[in-house]
Amino acid sequence: MLAAASAVVVASVALVLLLLHGGHHATPPSADASASASASGPACRGAACDGADPMRMRCAPAPVSLAVRRARGGAYVELRYGTACGASWARTWGARVGDRVEVSAAGAVRGATVADRAATDAFVYTAMVTTPPGTALRVCLRPAGGTAAECWTSRVPRAAG
Repeated sequence: MLAAASAVVVASVALVLLLLHGGHHATPPSADASASASASGPACRGAACDGADPMRMRCAPAPVSLAVRRARGGAYVELRYGTACGASWARTWGARVGDRVEVSAAGAVRGATVADRAATDAFVYTAMVTTPPGTALRVCLRPAGGTAAECWTSRVPRAAG
């Protein structure tokens, strides 16, 4: 009971601090759906994951973070690889309404747009692209308003998977 009350207090304080600082923060939101693992394992592997939701397919419980970058506008972008699924995706947080995050590999491009104010304080993540070890990846943040995209490249480690 005390632990639950403490959790409520901590969450309330975090929310107040978030609101006071305008929602742009270096620390990822703590309520990440990828934190919940499933005893049954992933629901897809390799090509079967292409275009799928990493959370619904249970590919996100213990991903490898391939790159984390802070964009000029203050948003953060992370490129992730789900070893159990053999697929990658990108996510952003602290972004603005209308910003778009994209991940691409071997010609496949998956993207997600920050749809509304509530999404600016949460993770917004793309669908997955199939990425066996050694695959080259590109992740981009395309800010709303047409300013120049910021892109980075990475590669799935050969030892991954």
